[in-house]
Amino acid sequence: MKKKALVLALSMVAAHVSAQSVEVTKDNFVQAESTKYFNVQMAKKPVNTFSHQRTMANVDTQDIIRMNQDTAYSIAVIDVSEGATITLPDRDIYASALFIDLNHLNPAVIYAGESITLTADDLTVGEHVYVLLRTSARSYDEEGFADMNAYQDSVVIEAKSARPFIGVDYNQKSRKEIQSWAEQQARAGKLNKPWLAMGKTMADVDKDNHFLAAAIGWAAFPAKHAMYTPRLAGQGTPGCSFINFEAPELDYDNGGFFSVTTYDKNGWIAEENFALNNLQATANQDGSYTFHFQEKGTECPSGALNVLDVQEDWTGIFRMYKPSDVENIVKYTKAFLANPVKPVK
Repeated sequence: MKKKALVLALSMVAAHVSAQSVEVTKDNFVQAESTKYFNVQMAKKPVNTFSHQRTMANVDTQDIIRMNQDTAYSIAVIDVSEGATITLPDRDIYASALFIDLNHLNPAVIYAGESITLTADDLTVGEHVYVLLRTSARSYDEEGFADMNAYQDSVVIEAKSARPFIGVDYNQKSRKEIQSWAEQQARAGKLNKPWLAMGKTMADVDKDNHFLAAAIGWAAFPAKHAMYTPRLAGQGTPGCSFINFEAPELDYDNGGFFSVTTYDKNGWIAEENFALNNLQATANQDGSYTFHFQEKGTECPSGALNVLDVQEDWTGIFRMYKPSDVENIVKYTKAFLANPVKPVK
């Protein structure tokens, strides 16, 4: 499984850390965490070359923490030292490319039908950028995935140089310790301004929220393009539980959508039936939505809508793509975070 392969690869790195490896602290953790993901990708494919998920993320295919089933991921590390252009062909359903530098900042986001040229001047650090292509499927079957895969293969990277990424040799033991501490901080509610977690430069973000986002949700969008809750209030409620909410204001006509995704206590996909988006979910008669969470060993009542399987101490994230207005989605997110999951009685 890819998750196990990732864990094994990082364990091997940790086991062979040289005496010169750089200790990871809160000050350099973000770059250390980014370097980890850049290195994982470089181990899969050469620079300027995509690796593709050909179906949606699941227990066996996840290789980034807190992945989701909203879109399939295609990933590349691109050398922009002499300039590189990426082009997304037209598509009538959702597709986007998010660019991430070693500071976990976003020089650009583009959508289907758009193209961009980046150089090192567009980054806050380094000469390589990580690109995450998100491609939606028309249907979750063989025909839908074939169409999705054809689109993935049509995306073009044109780079004028192809120097491989060689990152700093960070100490993996200390990186994991900082990440574990950050996870605890996020669970305690310290990631309290997710709309300020990502941006183009450090002037666009809240430093503490940016730090925590790198630990629990690396490769997230800036709020203009998507909003995430760092948790579901009341997550981990045992037995059968539920949350009810109104649909957020998104640009649904141009591919906007929302989803609920569940994970184990460490942020990894743990069940096959772990996520639903609004295209799959059933709305209530009044247009609101109710999602149920069914802990292993228990059953939700017959007729319960939108049931997801969860494990003990489960966690979750609510994602909202293509907000109609940033100010409105921030207000909505604050209200959503004050609306806890409740036990079914």
